Amino acid sequence: MNQIPLDAAAAELHAAAALADHRADGDPFSPWTALGGQLRLVAAGLDPAPATHARLRKTLGGHTAAALERLDALDVSSKPADLAFWRRHVEHLHEQATRLEGDTENRRSNP
Repeated sequence: MNQIPLDAAAAELHAAAALADHRADGDPFSPWTALGGQLRLVAAGLDPAPATHARLRKTLGGHTAAALERLDALDVSSKPADLAFWRRHVEHLHEQATRLEGDTENRRSNP
């Protein structure tokens, strides 16, 4: 069973979580902090200790989109039975990340 796409998807989610933590700037009440925790939780469900490192991307949405691509790349014979469950979680996190990034960008351009 080829688990590399699961490992790569988890690595993308961990990278997105690190970026969210950076944007939270140490504020425990920041929505970025909450999103970072959710990203790590789903990443651990896919692969608790990914060996792969994600390529650096500028946005959380870029990382979550890449995670979705990795999950979609799984070979039919290696798809876990609960893949739809995990994919839906990643899809939801992607929506949250892009929405939060958009809100942040709007606030910067319209002070």
